[in-house]
Amino acid sequence: MIEPRVTLYCENYNLLKGSGMAVAFERQKNILSKQNIFFTEDPSIPTNIFQANTPGLRTLWLMKKFKKQNKKVIIYAHMIAEQFEDGSFRFLGFLKPLIKKYFAYIFNLADLVICPSEYTARLLNENYNIAKEKTAAISCGVDINKFRLDISKRKNFRKEHDIKENDLLIINTAMAIKRKGIDTFIEMSKLFPDIKFIWAGKKYRFFAKKVPSHSDNAQFIGLIGDVVAAYSAADILLYPSYQETQGLSPLEAASAGLSIIVRDLPVYNNWLIDGQNCLKAKNNEEFRECIEKLANSGDLRKKLGQQAQLSVVEKHSLEAVGNQLKETYNRLLN
Repeated sequence: MIEPRVTLYCENYNLLKGSGMAVAFERQKNILSKQNIFFTEDPSIPTNIFQANTPGLRTLWLMKKFKKQNKKVIIYAHMIAEQFEDGSFRFLGFLKPLIKKYFAYIFNLADLVICPSEYTARLLNENYNIAKEKTAAISCGVDINKFRLDISKRKNFRKEHDIKENDLLIINTAMAIKRKGIDTFIEMSKLFPDIKFIWAGKKYRFFAKKVPSHSDNAQFIGLIGDVVAAYSAADILLYPSYQETQGLSPLEAASAGLSIIVRDLPVYNNWLIDGQNCLKAKNNEEFRECIEKLANSGDLRKKLGQQAQLSVVEKHSLEAVGNQLKETYNRLLN
């Protein structure tokens, strides 16, 4: 049996720090380490699998180079053209048709496209003409030992951001762009003046269009070094994103035992179930109702948080994802 040796690649990693792609890339390194699979970030070191995380032009060049050497090529579908249609990023909305054609080309070039969710895999099959046998739905995963409630971090984070212990705190951890639902987050903060709201996430000042983010009751604290402290300090994750290929923040919050409110998107259907391990909303009125339910019931918050925590262990732990990746590599190579 041929043992997998993997070249991991994330184009423009420094620019992407704080994004889901960068987090997923770091997570892959952790997963492969735990599986004792050799990997390198240096494309000049001999390997038999090239695993790309971004669909850039240098990625395309490297994919072609590795294919000429008869190496297996994998690319992750963290990013799809549908994410550019809402106008979050400058210059890119009107280029969506061209972006979609390019994505279809680079995805088809790979031996396998790993999709973070079954929803994303179906999108590629139906909208990008990627054959089903060339796609695999494998979660980006979450470190269930790292993302867990830490009482000490809870106290320190609340003290740092002037949140009293008895205050109810709602957070979001995402890039501060339109697609992530800043409009809904701001509106909810205005409707609930007795609840504290904090958004932790990087602002891409040049690439992303400026979005209204002012509310007397919402703090935008930017990218933070220890996101576990934010989850530990919070009582609810409000994640009103309009489009996701998976959604890492709900995974991390679930691992930490937070109660979760998400927009009702098909990407969540296989693991987030409304009323069982989360609450879902289709519009601002329903988001308001969800917040009221959780604000008025500590028991409901606890129940949803515990069920969310259980739901990530089986399919989304680093061990579970690592086993899937190892099987995938062996299938490609052997």
